[in-house]
Parts: sequence; structure tokens; C-alpha cells
Amino acid sequence: MKKLTLILLLIPLLSYGQKVEIGKINNAPFKIIIPENWNEGLVIYVRGAGGGGPLENFKENENKRLFNKTITSRGYALAYSAFSKEGDAFLEAFEETEALRSYFVEKYGQPNLTLITGHSMGGMISIATIEALKDKYSGALPMCSILSSPNIHSKICLDRLVMFDYFFGANDGKIINSKEYISDEEIKMLISKNQSFTKIFAEYLGVKEKDIAVIIGFSQWVIKRTIEKFGGLAIGNRYTVYDGFNSYNKKLNQNVKRYDFDKKVNDLFKNIRNFEGELSDPVLNILTTYDPLLPPRFNEIYKYSLEKEGSIDLFAQQYVDSEGHCNISNEQFALAFDNLISWIKTGEKAKFKEILIK
Repeated sequence: MKKLTLILLLIPLLSYGQKVEIGKINNAPFKIIIPENWNEGLVIYVRGAGGGGPLENFKENENKRLFNKTITSRGYALAYSAFSKEGDAFLEAFEETEALRSYFVEKYGQPNLTLITGHSMGGMISIATIEALKDKYSGALPMCSILSSPNIHSKICLDRLVMFDYFFGANDGKIINSKEYISDEEIKMLISKNQSFTKIFAEYLGVKEKDIAVIIGFSQWVIKRTIEKFGGLAIGNRYTVYDGFNSYNKKLNQNVKRYDFDKKVNDLFKNIRNFEGELSDPVLNILTTYDPLLPPRFNEIYKYSLEKEGSIDLFAQQYVDSEGHCNISNEQFALAFDNLISWIKTGEKAKFKEILIK
């Protein structure tokens, strides 16, 4: 881990009885909020793959302020980093989240309970962190994420793209290996030219027809960003047999573009999750019933790791009946948060259920 270098941007402030500290660790801006009635517990929040970066000024909207208050009003300190890289700072996020936790402990003392939570990419970091740093955390609350290896997420995105390229595009690989991005408008145009097949393709993806373009655009971003940042694919499709398209299956498998993975990239992603499925503390995973980008069914893969490691009793899921990626309200988060705290303190596992606002 990099040597911790602290640059204090703003001396601690008192705001409505709470202490707020903003600073930088290794060019990663952070914010710490300690409520007046601090119960000596700490929540580490990990952001998703949008925004942030070294120029973050923490001018937050009302929804984010209310999210923060959901945690601090319960007596918990809150700490979160914008990370040293803007956007999808997946690799940076793991180390820089731990650097922030370590800094908090050094300055404010060891909390009696530490949780980690986050949306989307933040959920991925949450689960990787609690697996790897078992003695540092008391529980985790990942939200709207995919909990298995990043390589699996890359494979899902790659498969979406090669099949889209085959059925709707020129099957020339540009949507994967070209530096230029195919625009959302062009993706929609390609879909419109093969309307007779959109229903079949949507059913295969498990999404609504109107969301195909969003999913393909997102998957393109994931794959091209991986190639841009690391020099190759984390995982390939050289030996993948595609099905689900009835009479099209034979020609699809004969003619679809094939790609090899880059071993260095594969190892890099794999090493982040050396402890996949190894839990020592409760994890409550929160999902929406319809998430076109990261469908909840993908988390079934993670359960195989939990069963292999004998950790399934430390894992629970609850859901929100809503549509969209991370469409979880602050009120629903609050109920899930309370459920996790209760599980940690009483030992009674959180029940599988819908999170309802009364």
C-alpha cells in the first residue's frame, strides 16, 4: 500500500454541533463527518463509478446530504473518499478507502464498530474490502452491485457486446476494440434496423426492449475503459458457446467475433479478490427488482463462492421493488442499515424480505 501523505485542505469545522473535516490523502480528497452525539461507530462509504476525482470539492446535492444525515443522525461517524481518479477508479478505490479508514483510526481512535457501504462500484469495493480486511470491519452493506469477481462482470459485458455486434452491427469488433465509442444514437439506430429481433435479444438479456441501448452503451464503456486503462481484456470469449437464440445458435457460434484475454489484466482483476467468498462478519446486500445494468440475478454467482468457503450464513439479501440502477431511496437505505446493525448486535440474521416504507 502507498505511503499515506496527508494534505489538509480545510481545518475541522463545527457545523450544527458536528465536526467536519475535508482533506487529501495521496491526492484523494476525503470528507469526514463526526456527529455531536458520536457513538464511536464509523461508516465508510464508497462512491459509484461517476464523478469524484482529485478536484472534488464536496459541494453536494440535497439527496447526498440527506443520505449522510441518515448515518450521522444515528450517531455514526461517516467518512468517504472521492479517490485520486475521476469516474471508474476501481483499483484506486480499494487502497484509498483503506488509507482513509487508517487515517480516521490514527486521528480519532479505533471505532467500536466499523461498517462499509456503497452504491454500484462502491458495492464491489465494499465486498472486496470486508473479505480482505476481516479484522477491520464489523459488517458491510453493498447496494445495487455485482459481488462476484470483476472478471465475471467483464465477461458479462463482453458477451453482451459480441452478440449485439453480431445481430445488430457489422460484426467487425469496433464496438469492442476501436478507440472511438459508438454513440447512443448510433446504437439506437442499429437496433431500429432489426426491430424483428429486439424482443428476442431483450428476453435473452433479461431487460426491457427500451433498455437495450443503455445496456450496450454501458457495456461498451466498461470494456473500452478496461482496454484503455490496462492494455487488454480481463477475460475473453474464445471458448464460449452461446445459446438462447434457437435456430440462430449454430451460425452465431460459427461467426461471432472471438477475443482472447490479457493475462496481466486478468491477474490484476483476480488478485483484488483473493479472498472471494471468505466472510467473517455479516453482509447485507441490497438490490432492486429490475436493474438493467447490473441485474440482481448475477449475484447468484457469488453464492457459490460463499457456499464453497462456508460463509453463506453471514450473507443475506433484501430488495426494493423499483426499476433502474441504484433506485434505492434514503428511507429504504435507512431500514436496511438498521437491519444490518441489529444483525451485528444481536446475532440474529437479517431476513430475506422487501424493504417497505410504511
